[in-house]
Amino acid sequence: MFNGRLKITVIEAQGLHLTKFMTRHQMAVTLEPYVAIDVDQLSIERTSTKSKTNEPTWNETFTTDLLRNADEVGLTVFHDATIPPDDFIANCKISLSDLIEKEEQPVHAVWVRSNGLSYSTLLAFFSFKEKVKFPS
Repeated sequence: MFNGRLKITVIEAQGLHLTKFMTRHQMAVTLEPYVAIDVDQLSIERTSTKSKTNEPTWNETFTTDLLRNADEVGLTVFHDATIPPDDFIANCKISLSDLIEKEEQPVHAVWVRSNGLSYSTLLAFFSFKEKVKFPS
């Protein structure tokens, strides 16, 4: 469990694929991917949408203060659909305790194979600052 400031930089995704649902009408579809970030299934941020790519690069950094103990970070890749809802592409869950175990290394590069219908890879950096102190 982790309580403090979490900084996440979403770098890139590789090998994103259209899902069977996206190709059901046999029309040419190109991906418009973005990453939604959650902590313990509570949405905190999302990256910008990248146009027409299966290999998006974001290099976007997000910082959030976790006021309660948190167990895991979720990274979910969606296709920004013209007509909602957006199409799910892939996701992964990362245990915060696994990342924090290496205290001597404050920044972690994590390649994660997603468990969606496609086999993709996400690269993100994580850094932690324990127990945020707020002024009284």
